[in-house]
Amino acid sequence: MKIKFYLLAILVLVSTFMSGCVTVNVNEAKVLLPMERLDNAAKSGQTMRFSHQIKARKIQSEHFTIPSSLGPIAASRMTRPENIDKPLVVSCVGTSADRYRGGFYYTRKAIDNADVLIFDYPGYNDSPGTATAKNFVKAGAAVAEFLKSEKQRTGRKLIAFGHSLGGFVCADLVERSGVFDGMIIETSAQNIEQVVKARTPPVIGIFLKPKIDNSLRAFDIAKSLNDFEGPILVLGAKKDKVLKVKLSRQLFSNLQAQGNDVTYEEFEDSGHEDVYKANKFPSVMRRFFRRFNPSIHSIPIASSRQTYLKNFRLKPRSVMPSARQSSINRSRN
Repeated sequence: MKIKFYLLAILVLVSTFMSGCVTVNVNEAKVLLPMERLDNAAKSGQTMRFSHQIKARKIQSEHFTIPSSLGPIAASRMTRPENIDKPLVVSCVGTSADRYRGGFYYTRKAIDNADVLIFDYPGYNDSPGTATAKNFVKAGAAVAEFLKSEKQRTGRKLIAFGHSLGGFVCADLVERSGVFDGMIIETSAQNIEQVVKARTPPVIGIFLKPKIDNSLRAFDIAKSLNDFEGPILVLGAKKDKVLKVKLSRQLFSNLQAQGNDVTYEEFEDSGHEDVYKANKFPSVMRRFFRRFNPSIHSIPIASSRQTYLKNFRLKPRSVMPSARQSSINRSRN
């Protein structure tokens, strides 16, 4: 009886494929994934304790809101006194992250080289509205206006740092504001079409026809950065199971082909969310930030690595040196 059932299921499946492609909807609800709002998250003017906070020395936090057509966009700024002459990093988080759950995860990637600003996307925790591409654009416009004023007031260099989905958001912000001096893109992709293609097994892909919302198609990192003249750093993770490393490699190649000042660094033993734990991560970051502030390199790399681990209580990853240099590691500045 079971054999007959399985044969029937196979026949139904085959007949479905033979009759034509199966349409798969790729909409905002499948891409923009805010986690449940927290009752104890910070509001404007209150002190926030990040759920993933790791005690670090001399890091101060300021929590405020940015006016927008949607309502006040929640934001946080993490600073160190010694960073006063260093750049300000604007961090665009991944698809399910927000300030409360991921604040220090994103802060610790850049705080040794810059102060860090993080904001909640619309529909994410403390920011109002719903998580839609249209609202992301509205929030981006408000953040862009805020950054224009910030740059005029302080004169600080501005670096966009987008992780995963945040690569799309930050690239749009760079294009929209026109005030950024550099950008870092970590384990991301050029656009949603490439993500869908990379995540679809070749055999199944023959029978599937993805239907992607036009609102999502509007986000394209290479197009947004086509006229951007600042340095760009693309970070790829060879063991990334969320967005395969070939997407980072392809993004780098396309940016290079259109004339951007872009460098690619690949982390052989890292996945989608742990690039910052790699042995070479501090030196890669310092090399990039040195382009905006030469004094950043005044601390020896070995010493900065030890300080980084001590400040954030991270265990150094034990990695055997590679027998060969990856052919896709590009120019070092």
